[in-house]
Amino acid sequence: MQLMKPTADWAAEEIGIEDYSYENIKDPKLNIEIGCWFLNSLIYRYGDLETALCAYNAGSGNIDKWLDEGTEDGTLTGIPFFETRNYISRVKTHIVAYRCILKFIGGKYEG
Repeated sequence: MQLMKPTADWAAEEIGIEDYSYENIKDPKLNIEIGCWFLNSLIYRYGDLETALCAYNAGSGNIDKWLDEGTEDGTLTGIPFFETRNYISRVKTHIVAYRCILKFIGGKYEG
């Protein structure tokens, strides 16, 4: 998972990872642990996966601004950044693909 240094450092501290160093962020176990924790914290904060993914890509500050400026009901209705719109589109496509794969191999998707 792609994690910026300030975000990874903050998350590692929140999780309580001992002997953490950003230099080790490419270690799959560490990277997935921090990345999943961070994404989960965004889901909890924003209440839905799509807004959380937007925050993961564009930053929480941008999402908070977009929510304050562009909504009547507190949901994200427009994504001003092309990169973030494209990211969300790609993730949604991959979600469908992974659900199909899980169904094919007999796995379960809960979410």
